[in-house]
Amino acid sequence: MNRAKQLTTIAVNEKKIRELYGSLIFSLFCRLVNEVIAHMSKDFKIIAAMADLHIGLRRIPADSLKDQLKHHFFEPLNKIYQLDAVVILGDVLHTIISLNTDYSELFNWFISKLYRLGQKRKCPIVIIKGTISHDNDQLNNIKHYQYNDDGVDFRVYDEVQEIELFKDFNVLVLPDVRIKEAKDIEKFLDKKYDMIIGHGLIDAMRFFVQESETSPAKAYVFDSDKLMDCSRGPVLFGHIHQYQHIRHKFYYVGPFTLLERGGYDAGFAIVGIDNKDHTKFRVEHYVNPDSARYYNI
Repeated sequence: MNRAKQLTTIAVNEKKIRELYGSLIFSLFCRLVNEVIAHMSKDFKIIAAMADLHIGLRRIPADSLKDQLKHHFFEPLNKIYQLDAVVILGDVLHTIISLNTDYSELFNWFISKLYRLGQKRKCPIVIIKGTISHDNDQLNNIKHYQYNDDGVDFRVYDEVQEIELFKDFNVLVLPDVRIKEAKDIEKFLDKKYDMIIGHGLIDAMRFFVQESETSPAKAYVFDSDKLMDCSRGPVLFGHIHQYQHIRHKFYYVGPFTLLERGGYDAGFAIVGIDNKDHTKFRVEHYVNPDSARYYNI
């Protein structure tokens, strides 16, 4: 067998293995989550959290990312036993995208699918603005979804504010902000919230380097201890492209697909929060098995 044919055979076999692996992961995930949720659904709120999709990053083809989202985001969320909210934690887009591109079509498809998911599952869809150099002001183009009269609870936030996600469940929303807005943030950190969602850099990750990220010099750096002290429940953030946590309280939910070398376990988070005691919660990570891969040549 010549070298070209060997490589083709390896590629085909790897694809079959990945398809089987992905199918098994999806099946096991749905079964596990449904079993857990079925037992606790009366007592818990179930929230899906995704961050750092970066639509428009050239090394992630639009058709590949769309396929990953179909099979490893929307399919699981349509099939799990209970879903009470979906939160998208910034950097939906990587750069300003032209309407005349596959990335524009992917962005519009993604937002439309989110909207229909909220309609089908009767749950809020929350999107917050990420890094200014990525999302820019492009989320303004989807704010019209908030004013439809079909009952879908669709929200886009680009300013720091407190919201009521559910009845008697208050959430602090922290989009990525500049240092000059720090005073506005500080006044919000003098009270307790049931959950905090945001996008940005925390003090513990100040020197974390990412190939696909250049943190603006004037970006506000959040105090992770203060955030955790202000929240009864979890603190869920986007910006750092690796799923990780601090003391099982502060979570970077990670990118949906790997955006650069050195990362692992891309996907999204499923969060269960006790309805009566919001200090009781659990965060699980759903791994996207078809995530982008990087090789040294």
